[in-house]
Amino acid sequence: MMNANNPLVSVIIPTKDRSDKLPIAVESVLQQTYSNLEIIVVDDGSTVPVSLDFTDPRIKIIHLDKPKGVAAARNIALREAQGEFMCLLDDDDYYYPNKIDVQLNYLFQHPEVDIVYSLMEYHFWHKGKKKETIIHKHALIYDMNNFKYCINVIHNNSSLFRKQVLERISFDERLTKYSDTQFYMAASLCCVIHHLPVVVAVWNIGWGTQQITSRRKFLKNYKNHTLLCEIFRETIDNNPLYRKKCYRKLGIYALACGDIIGAFRAFKRMLPGYFSWRQVNKS
Repeated sequence: MMNANNPLVSVIIPTKDRSDKLPIAVESVLQQTYSNLEIIVVDDGSTVPVSLDFTDPRIKIIHLDKPKGVAAARNIALREAQGEFMCLLDDDDYYYPNKIDVQLNYLFQHPEVDIVYSLMEYHFWHKGKKKETIIHKHALIYDMNNFKYCINVIHNNSSLFRKQVLERISFDERLTKYSDTQFYMAASLCCVIHHLPVVVAVWNIGWGTQQITSRRKFLKNYKNHTLLCEIFRETIDNNPLYRKKCYRKLGIYALACGDIIGAFRAFKRMLPGYFSWRQVNKS
């Protein structure tokens, strides 16, 4: 039973065609030192519908008839979730055993905080072999209520948040990439976010993931970064630093995709921010 001293935590795992990796992710949740949890696996239209050998009643699988995208899959699971606290996990990564415990304790001790995020261990893989392991230490900032710091800083695997956060934000289902970036950028505008400097999870990079050509990758990046700039246009345009950072990146993607007019427009939108930013730095 859920109570104030032992609240239910919902863990959301979207998946598609990763039957070899998914059990590792699920097992890492089952092995948590904190046990009052539910695991919601969303099968986003896998070629072979997901099934798991685990008999633990805390696991629930939602099968989608056709792929809807990772943002939609997460939203569906979050609407189904019964927990007072929520966390996310990618299907080819895993948690360390104390992940939920330490972050939940932090939120208990800091009732004013909506979201806590922690350090990630990056495992780099090549042709099935692990080549390097590093600790992600980018932007170790305790107070993350700043829009600029939430761009590509907080990884889904590393956070835990209160259910009330979902009354203010959700994953934008138009995005096929950067939906996690969008989620935390939106959170930075309306939530209190803190950093807890402990390693809580692993992000496997290049571990059997599907590869795409460079051009297709840039086209996807360009399309989704354009959407991000549209979603947060008012916030970006009102701050010189954001203008410089976001529109410069948009212009580079446009050039890589051969869209000269798009690049010109992006760099033109960047210029007021660029010169204002330089003037502030000089003074």
